[in-house]
Amino acid sequence: MKKTNDLYGHDMGDSAIKEIASIILKVISKEDIAIRYGGDEFIIITNYSSKDLSTKITDEVFSFLNTHIPQVIIKIRNDSLNFLGFYV
Repeated sequence: MKKTNDLYGHDMGDSAIKEIASIILKVISKEDIAIRYGGDEFIIITNYSSKDLSTKITDEVFSFLNTHIPQVIIKIRNDSLNFLGFYV
């Protein structure tokens, strides 16, 4: 979020993190675990290996960020260990 904070201020960065967390919580199931790790990193732990879940989360987060903070860069790691992690 450094670039977002630098361009738009910390209030916008904080708002973006809250919105991303809200998006994640809407998409994952009650059995999944969402963790904010560090300042701008998120981890989702699930019992199911689902490309659909990771695609849905990333699509919704991308959509939000492209609409509200178009200069942000997202890096995604999604492997076969039921791990989806990304940072903004």
